[in-house]
Amino acid sequence: MKWIGAHIWDWVTRFRNDVYFESTGADTSTSALVVDADGKVGVNSSLGGSSDVVDDTTPQLGGDLDVNGNNIVSTSNGDITIDPDGTGAIVLKSDNIKMEGAGIITVGQLKLYEAPLLEGNYVGFKPPISITSDQLWELPNGDGTSGQVMKTNGSGTLSWATYLADTNPSIYGVTSIRPVGGGDGKLAFYADGDTYYTTLQAHDDLAASYSLTLPTADGTTGQALITDGAGALSFSTVSGGGGGGGASSIMTMGGRVQHTTSQDGSMILCGSTYGLTYYIYYTSIGTTASGGGTVDSTTLYLNPIIQHYGSMRVPAAGKVRVDILGRPYSSSSYSKNYVIQLWEFAPALNTTTGPTCTLRAKSQMTSSSSTSHIYSADMTSTSDITAGNYVFVTIGMDAQTLTTTAYQYLDINVSLIP
Repeated sequence: MKWIGAHIWDWVTRFRNDVYFESTGADTSTSALVVDADGKVGVNSSLGGSSDVVDDTTPQLGGDLDVNGNNIVSTSNGDITIDPDGTGAIVLKSDNIKMEGAGIITVGQLKLYEAPLLEGNYVGFKPPISITSDQLWELPNGDGTSGQVMKTNGSGTLSWATYLADTNPSIYGVTSIRPVGGGDGKLAFYADGDTYYTTLQAHDDLAASYSLTLPTADGTTGQALITDGAGALSFSTVSGGGGGGGASSIMTMGGRVQHTTSQDGSMILCGSTYGLTYYIYYTSIGTTASGGGTVDSTTLYLNPIIQHYGSMRVPAAGKVRVDILGRPYSSSSYSKNYVIQLWEFAPALNTTTGPTCTLRAKSQMTSSSSTSHIYSADMTSTSDITAGNYVFVTIGMDAQTLTTTAYQYLDINVSLIP
C-alpha cells in the first residue's frame, strides 16, 4: 500500500491503478488544491462552477430558464439576437404574443428585412397609436387566385375576393350601384381627357324595380330604341312629325267652341268629325261645381250614341300628348278657369251601354275675359294608352252662371309618343 497524502492510498491487491479522493476539508478561500464532498478537485471557489455566466464561453442550460418576473435586457442599446443552429426555428409558444413600443406613446412594429448583404431596408406593420377597440383578424384557409385581394366580412374574417382593376375590368353576376350621401346611383362614362362625362341614373321617384334588356344587335340608320312594356328593348322605325321628339301626330285641327248660358258647368268634346265648330256638350261630370275648374272624377260614362264623335284611335301603345293654343272671345261673363282633359276608352260595340272613360291627363288654363289674352297648355298621359283604344279631348267650364255665350278659339294637336 502506497500512501498519497493523509487520506489517499493505493489498494495493491484489489484496486490496483485506481486512485480515490476524499474530502480534505481544506479552506476553499485559499489557493490550495482542494477536494470537495463530491470528489471534485479544484482551486478556491471554482469547485462548484463559476458564479457568473460571463465566465463560461459556451454556457448551456440543464433545465428550463425561469425569468422569475424579470426581463431579458441588453445594455448600450444592443440588439438581443436569438440564433438557432442551422435550420432550427424560433418558436414563440403562447396564445397571446404582444409587441409593445418602448415608450409610452410609441407602438410595436413588425419589420421584415431584406437579405443581409443588401442595404438593410425592410417592410413592416404597425398599429395606430390609438385603437378604439380590440380587433383580431382570421386569415383565409389557403391562397386565392391570381389578381384577387383580401377583404373582410366586417366581423374579423378575411377572405380572397376579385376586385375591379383600373383597366378593362370584368364584372360577373348582378352589380349594384347605390347612392352615397343622398342622391341617386349613377354610372358615368368619361370622354377622352377625363373632363366631361355622360351619366345614367335611376329616377328619384321609382314606384317599383324593373330591368331593361338590350337588343341582340344594332338597328338600321334612323331607328329608335323602343320597349315592349315588359322590359325588352328593340330597334324600330318611328314616324316623325306632330309633337316632335319621335312623336307622331294623331289629330291636328282648329276652330271654335262655345258655352251658352244653358251649358254652364258642362264639357264639350273637341275634335268631332265636323271639327271644333261642331260641339256636343255633356253633363258636368268631370268638372267641379266650384273651385276653379279642378277635376273631381277620374271616370265618366259616355253616351253610346256619341262615342264616335271626336274620338281618335291610338294605333300603338304609348303616351298621348295634347298641345293647345287658345284665345277667348266675347267672354266677359265668365271668370273661372277652363279645364282641358284627355280621356281613354275601349269602344262599347253592339250594346246600349256606353263605354267607361278613364281620365289620363288634365290641364287648367288661366281665365281671362280679354280678347287679347292668348294662352297655351300642354299635357301628357300619365301612363301608356293601350293600342287600339280611343282617346278624346274635352274642354270644361265651372258652373258660374253665364249671362252670355262664352267662346274659345282653339288649335289642338294630339300626338302619340311610342
